[in-house]
Amino acid sequence: MGCTFPQLLNTLTVPVFVYGLYAAYTRKPVRTAVCTAAVMALKPWFVAELIDHHEASTAAGG
Repeated sequence: MGCTFPQLLNTLTVPVFVYGLYAAYTRKPVRTAVCTAAVMALKPWFVAELIDHHEASTAAGG
């Protein structure tokens, strides 16, 4: 199984989320807000791409 676009999106979300936690811990509100917004944009995009990938692989027979 190769690396697909949904996997790349999910992998990209992890460091953004972790940095957001660090920014919140160190009380940097602007960086925390930016990371929160980025994660809130990346996760639904990941889910949409995952659904599209699943539907394409199901339609292709596997």
